[in-house]
Amino acid sequence: MLGSGEGCHVVKLRGLPFSTTVEDVINFLSGVNIVNGKEGVHLTEVRPGRPSGECFVQVATADDVAEALKKDKENMGKRYIEVFSTDKKDMDWALNAMEQSTNGFNGIPQYSDDMGVVKLRGLPYGCSKDEILQFFNGLRVASDGVHILSDSTGRASGEAFVYFLDKEGAQEALTRDREKMGHRWGAHNVTIKNISTVDWRTGLS
Repeated sequence: MLGSGEGCHVVKLRGLPFSTTVEDVINFLSGVNIVNGKEGVHLTEVRPGRPSGECFVQVATADDVAEALKKDKENMGKRYIEVFSTDKKDMDWALNAMEQSTNGFNGIPQYSDDMGVVKLRGLPYGCSKDEILQFFNGLRVASDGVHILSDSTGRASGEAFVYFLDKEGAQEALTRDREKMGHRWGAHNVTIKNISTVDWRTGLS
């Protein structure tokens, strides 16, 4: 049945304020037995630092699923929250996709004050790191300095961060803003924005 799987009962909350904490979810689901307390609440992100407004909650029994569903459309702060019955497979898939997106940042070189970073948008579907390096041919891109972002499903979002060994390289990259990147699915105009270290960490630029 939906809401269970492999001995696990799961509900999904949608529409959460971006400032929502695990404690907020537990309070919202008062009267519902959550497995392992705080460890049973899984807030998700569309990318590191950007909450998705959704979470999965592991609950003890089918009765707890039913109790959680009674809270559908109730308010958390000024927002009403949707509550769905789902299963462990859906939860695991979403959490694995989020983990892959997060781990992708481990390959990014450590930032120094001499380096520059730009963010690309509008990349062709299936665009590779090699194609991005070719797009910036002649500029000094750092080793492992291309990070293609993923969305909440684990698919490429059409965005990427690119590290340059110096700020001059990042400035030169801006001159290629809206140039076309050729691809087997057709050419795309790529937008380029110079960003700060805070922006690339959060993905909010």
